[in-house]
Order: sequence, then C-alpha cells, then structure tokens
Amino acid sequence: MANEASFTDTIGRLLSVTKTTVEKMITDVVSANIPMIHYFVEEGKVKEGGSYLEGVVLKEEVPAIGLATSASGLTPGFQSPTTKYRYAWKNIYAPFAIPGPDIRKNEGAAQHIDLFATHMAAGTSGLTSGLGGTTLGIWGSALNDESSEAVLTSLLNIVKSSAVATGTTGSLSRTPTWWRSILNTDGAVTSYATNGLTRTRGSHFAARRGNQKTDVCVTTRAALVNFYAALQATFNYNIPLEYRLSGRRTIDVGLDDVGFHGAILMDDANCEASTWRGLNTSSIYLVKHDKSFMSFSPFESMLNRGYDGVQTTIICMLNLVCSDLARQYCQTGVDTA
Repeated sequence: MANEASFTDTIGRLLSVTKTTVEKMITDVVSANIPMIHYFVEEGKVKEGGSYLEGVVLKEEVPAIGLATSASGLTPGFQSPTTKYRYAWKNIYAPFAIPGPDIRKNEGAAQHIDLFATHMAAGTSGLTSGLGGTTLGIWGSALNDESSEAVLTSLLNIVKSSAVATGTTGSLSRTPTWWRSILNTDGAVTSYATNGLTRTRGSHFAARRGNQKTDVCVTTRAALVNFYAALQATFNYNIPLEYRLSGRRTIDVGLDDVGFHGAILMDDANCEASTWRGLNTSSIYLVKHDKSFMSFSPFESMLNRGYDGVQTTIICMLNLVCSDLARQYCQTGVDTA
C-alpha cells in the first residue's frame, strides 16, 4: 500500500473515511488522460470471443481478364484467397484486500463511506489504467503480439511506427503487403506547420477502401497542439458586441471539438511519442470474455492465512484484435512543430 508506513499514516487513512467533518466525496486525483481505452469500451467497440480469437482474411483476388468475344484463353486458375488470423486471450488482474479493523471502525454511525464500494471503484479504475497503459495495456511494446498471456496485443504492434513488414500480428507474418498497416504514405512529417496536414492526409486517404475509412485518430498532446496551430480560419465580429456575447464579457475563439475528415480526434497520455494513428474501428476492437470482463471474485476472509481482512480480485479476460491491418495507418514526426 503506497505511503502507509507508520501507525500515524494508518490513522490518517482511517480518519479520511470515517471522520464526520471530512467532505463525503472522493475526488479522482491520480488517473491519467487515457481516452482510447474508454472509447473502445464506451462506444461499443467491444465484441465477445470464443476459445480463440480468430477469423478469415481475404488475401487474394481472382484476376479479371479482358478478351475480345472471338478470342480464346479464358483459362481458370486455382486460387487461395483466404487465410486465418489468430489472437490469444490475455488475462489481466487487479487484486486487493481490505483490513478487517478498517471495516469494523467504519460501521454503523461511524461509517463515512462504503469501504467496499470505494475499494471496488479504485480497483476498477486501476485495472482500466492498466488496460490503457504502456506496461500490459494497449500502448505496450511493439513486440507485444501473442507470445505472452499477461500483456495485450499492442496498438504499437498492430499499427507500427517502423518496420511495418517485420514480425507477426495475430500470429500472421507481416511480410505480405495485405497484412501490414500503412506508414507515412508521403513521408514522415518534418515540420508540422509546413507539411504536417498534407502528409497526414496522404496516409489517412491511403487507408480508405470503398465506404470504409478510419473513424478515430489518436495522437500525442504535442501533435494535437500542432494540428490546431496549422488550422487557418478568419473570425469576424461586430462592435458593439451582440447582447449574448457582451453579457458574458467574453469571446470564445475555441471549438469544443475538431474532427479530421470525419474521424474523431483525441490525444492520449500514453500514445507513442511523435505518432498519429488512424484507426478503422470496424476492424480493430476489444474482444472480451462474456463472464470475465471486469468481474469481481467473491470477497474471501484472509484469517486462514493469518491476516485480519478480506480479499478479492478483479478479472479481465480480453484482447485487442485487428482483422484488417491495411485499413489502419500511422504518421510519424507529428510532434515536430
């Protein structure tokens, strides 16, 4: 337990949840800005999976041949149009215990907050931070594919910022052009003010097929600032100001949100430095186990092991899956103003 090394500290912890003069509110002061993992969950970009997370990929087309009506040569050839990708289930946990004395001292009239609900909320928040993090979550190493059940298949593996034709994703080699993401169609950004928008557009447009297009772009805070700085607009206003503005004594020249060719644009604190990833969420999504996604094991007494308290574990069985790498892209150099 962090920063709980003495009896005084323990008393301070207990008073914070029992003393009646303490404001009955818990404020989030520790979680990071990690919208990408929340987007997958809250926007319904989650599916349920079976024993393996696998599917069929169309990797070869039947060629069209143009011949005059009197000519011969329409010879059919055998095709091998499909193959199968396979992702593994990943298992992420958040175990915690609640001291028995804390529970007893926070009962009845002395109760200030529900210790169980509070610890469960903290556990859920911690597990979400892990899933959206860089150690075992979606922003982990570019090597994170299917070799370990303890880390998710990383966005850095699915949508690479270098060496797009090396390694494996979904247990398939990335050597074939049909199983690799797009990288820097018109080159890396060298100065966002000079070529940031045009080069990012090049990669963005290259990822489109038919009516499918990237619908989410996630980048760094520095890149987002560069993006806003590169936008040009003319703002006209009249003096005197109309009443609705003069009454507020302010002119708001910012926008609540700016998209990118129809895609939602967000910055994530864990995003790889100097990268902008365009994602087509019709083919990249979280797959969850129907009975083990943010599931709590029963609270159990720890007395049989010599501890006065109860314990539980939050279990999350899931993975990040992509069925079409070629519809995703990465643009690098975007942190450079």
